[in-house]
Amino acid sequence: MKLAELIDIECQILKDDDIDPGELRKRDRKIGLELENLGKDKNKLLLAWLKRVRTGDLYSPGLLFETGFRWFGFFLVFFGLLMGGTTVATVLAYDGSSPVNLIHFLAIFVGVQLLTILFFLTNLLPAFLKKILPGNGNFYNFIRELNYLFSRLTGKIFSHLPKNKFSKLFSDLQQLKIRQKLYSTVEKWLVISLTQRFSLAFNFGALITCLYLITFSDLAFAWNTTLQISSAAFHRIVSLIAFPWSALYPDGLPSMDLVETSRYFRLNGEYIVTPANPDLSQAAAVGGWWLFLILALTFYGLLPRIILFSFAKLKLKITLSKLPMNSADFESLFDRLTRPLLETGAIKPDKTITDDSFSNGFKPNFKITSKNCTAIKWGDLEIPDAECTKLIRDRFNWNIKNKLEAGSLDYNSSDVAALNFVEGQKKNDPILIIAEAWEAPTSILYFLKKLRQVTSLDRQIIVGLVYADSKQNRKSPLLEDFRSWKKELATLADPYLRIESMVEES
Repeated sequence: MKLAELIDIECQILKDDDIDPGELRKRDRKIGLELENLGKDKNKLLLAWLKRVRTGDLYSPGLLFETGFRWFGFFLVFFGLLMGGTTVATVLAYDGSSPVNLIHFLAIFVGVQLLTILFFLTNLLPAFLKKILPGNGNFYNFIRELNYLFSRLTGKIFSHLPKNKFSKLFSDLQQLKIRQKLYSTVEKWLVISLTQRFSLAFNFGALITCLYLITFSDLAFAWNTTLQISSAAFHRIVSLIAFPWSALYPDGLPSMDLVETSRYFRLNGEYIVTPANPDLSQAAAVGGWWLFLILALTFYGLLPRIILFSFAKLKLKITLSKLPMNSADFESLFDRLTRPLLETGAIKPDKTITDDSFSNGFKPNFKITSKNCTAIKWGDLEIPDAECTKLIRDRFNWNIKNKLEAGSLDYNSSDVAALNFVEGQKKNDPILIIAEAWEAPTSILYFLKKLRQVTSLDRQIIVGLVYADSKQNRKSPLLEDFRSWKKELATLADPYLRIESMVEES
């Protein structure tokens, strides 16, 4: 899946939050019937669904993002070329009064390059290795935290908005935070591809400017430092720098004579050693460093950036192609597209579901995969086990593998026991928490936080809302109750947690 398509799907899902769940269910099931020939390939289904629900806007959010990303990339290339050329022109500035100091060039175009590459490589290490490296911070987490801070500040800035508009803004910010957790890898490689694009342009601009200055001016090079370094020691350093190419191209390694000849002391304003050949001018002798500098800039600047930029582009493409598409929103959408729609206004405890229950006389010609789940009754929900089993099978076609209870007044006998049991489970089956829709959703937030701590980060957790009328007929929850639960649970920013109605009315 392409990045623009993924963005468009996410934006459409965000837009669908404003639609009544019942109407949304009908719309998507109708589309699902039209797409039966695609089977259950999620990517194909989602892309075909997007084509049918997307409005006729000329520029989709995904296309706008791609266009903006491309133009920002062009800007970084231009800025990188300009910065690279300017930096080299500054470092190699020569007015004839004093030679160009090689130490400055090597520090910037070799030392700094190696440090940034090392920084890049350490951020690719597994998390457990990063923890044992002293002083190793994660730049991408830093950027993410700044984004969270910006989201909170945005909420305060727009707090004067009417309640309904501010509520929508808050919900959108929470959704963006969830998306950030889901696509942190995509985000990382997008950032890396941009930074490497700039670095590549920087080194290319530096190389072109360096070649221009060497070709069209007579530069004189020297090396000097306050540190007590002998010519032999500096030659060893230069030999180490030239190691990548010296075996294949020995002329690219400065000789010991050149090192000694180009040592310079600013106090006296002169080179320590005069050229061995009296017919050769001092400037011509010390100008022999140019090949070494060009090769150093190529091997430590341009080539690594070409490799890293290509690697980042490849990793971004692979990451996009391997996205699991199993977040809560995608699972809910996939469920709406593939699961038959019941033609009933309410579900009574003794009502059975037959093939005639499906809308428009439709009978599913594919087998809906049945799987196990862990069911948790929340709070004071009173529902017989048989009815609960039937409700879950009718809604999701799931079998209850384990039945638990939580949310009672006795925390230790319910919540702790349920959490301990879930923590000991080896399988990653979905967890379905059945709760009364009229209950305050804030009562379950703490339990959900603790539940996520004892499960894998991508385990599906579904809160199924039930509502019983005065005759104890099971019906879909009131719209305001459903949205209240959805809003509260969105504050957890859990991409694998979702709200569902246990009964869907047509």
